[in-house]
Amino acid sequence: MNRELKPLTGIRGIAALLIAAYHFTITKAGNLEHLVSIERAYLAVDAFFVLSGFVLALSYAKSFSGGVSAKNYRNFLVKRFLRIYPAYFCILLLYVAKLVVNVSGDGALAQFSVRDFISNFLMLNTWAIDAKTIIGPSWSVCVEILCYFLFPGMIAIIARTRVSAIATIVIALLGIIAVALSGHGAAGELDVVFGDTLYPVLRAVCGFWIGIAGYYLWTNTGLVTDTGSGAYLSLALIGMVASIAFGASDLVVYVFIAAAVILAATQSEASQTLFGNPVSHFLGKVSYSLYLIHTLLISIFVKFVPLLTPKIGYAAAYISTLLIYLAFSVVAAAVSYSLFEVRARKLLEVLIFRPVPAAVALTEIAAIIENPAGAEPPVAP
Repeated sequence: MNRELKPLTGIRGIAALLIAAYHFTITKAGNLEHLVSIERAYLAVDAFFVLSGFVLALSYAKSFSGGVSAKNYRNFLVKRFLRIYPAYFCILLLYVAKLVVNVSGDGALAQFSVRDFISNFLMLNTWAIDAKTIIGPSWSVCVEILCYFLFPGMIAIIARTRVSAIATIVIALLGIIAVALSGHGAAGELDVVFGDTLYPVLRAVCGFWIGIAGYYLWTNTGLVTDTGSGAYLSLALIGMVASIAFGASDLVVYVFIAAAVILAATQSEASQTLFGNPVSHFLGKVSYSLYLIHTLLISIFVKFVPLLTPKIGYAAAYISTLLIYLAFSVVAAAVSYSLFEVRARKLLEVLIFRPVPAAVALTEIAAIIENPAGAEPPVAP
């Protein structure tokens, strides 16, 4: 598939912004009295997992339809690596620099061992080895790597028949129930993020399976052209909000989130209005960097609240700081997206996939540096 489904990009952006806001409203840095509560926003990570499975199936189903060869498997993994690691590596260096400089003033660097640093740079810190995570939200990116290794085989098994897709969703939901009942949730049943067990991996893999199965059902049940899909999407979103408002289980909210992700791909008027608009789409483009970089800024911006409180009062100081922090996070993410996600990836792609003469390579590299917008993957997250 060669055209981008903007609502899917938009969902990613809104989810990342919600997570950024959520982490500010629960931070213990600065001893703030939190005036804003964004309940269950940690479930936005599950939207990422479902979305990744769906979009990768959308992008690569044909590539693996004839089977998995060593070449197409290797190329797939290399492209995924180039998509996620350059930004991760550069942003991780910023986090390490923050620890070394001791911006937070708590001497946090001493809490990390050599094994922790090695695990973080290899993105293995959440693979049940109980290593401390330097970039807090990166736990989900690290466990999703396992999904990439499994993806070619997973899509061959899941996206075969309607029965296999539905059976996969049932099995995946049983896995999610197991995660919810594990007792390892931090802020809620499904807020399972710590790498001392395999439950975060199970959470990611099950969401990924649901996304792949959802892709098959989306393409083989008439959802693509269903004129009622906008109504279904609206019902899923209303159900999600209502279940949160009435204190329903995380499992109920999860089902509505997964349904909303898949129904957004129908590109109904509701989907386009809510998630395909320019603001949501822009946030989606920079969402990966936003997701990684926002916690770096929290301990800095919480210091503004006590400074502003004597002038405008605590409530105004808190709300205005939250909004400024979100705006700054988006700007920082846009810079990271341009420098690391786009330019670095394309430079590496030229070196790895285009064994051309040096003069030609230099010309291509210069063009990438000058205009990085040329060869974006249209739909892959």
